[in-house]
Amino acid sequence: MIILVHCSHCSYRGPIHTFPLKKNGSGYTKACLACNNKKAEGKENTAKSVAFRAIPHLPPSTLALTNCLKLVSANKNSPFELDTFVVLPKEKSDDKESIHDIANTLRDTLAVASDYHWK
Repeated sequence: MIILVHCSHCSYRGPIHTFPLKKNGSGYTKACLACNNKKAEGKENTAKSVAFRAIPHLPPSTLALTNCLKLVSANKNSPFELDTFVVLPKEKSDDKESIHDIANTLRDTLAVASDYHWK
């Protein structure tokens, strides 16, 4: 069952994962992506000095871990920039597994996909 969430600024109603993540990564914003973009535009327009930006600021995308690993693997032989939030799968594992172990597993998985090795 998918729970729908209302935007706090407009009539949009959708799954929570369609809302942008907070800057600190501690959850999702209460306003939808369109409202967040309008708010950012308003701040830019009312600023006294507007800096030139060659690339407009877009919020990072959200990818599943498998899709992120495919992207890293496909581009491992050339430099590329990746700005994304990665949704980690919720595995049915022991609660005794520490965050350190989870991070090391993620690091090893990324190393295999990218052919990058840490010392």
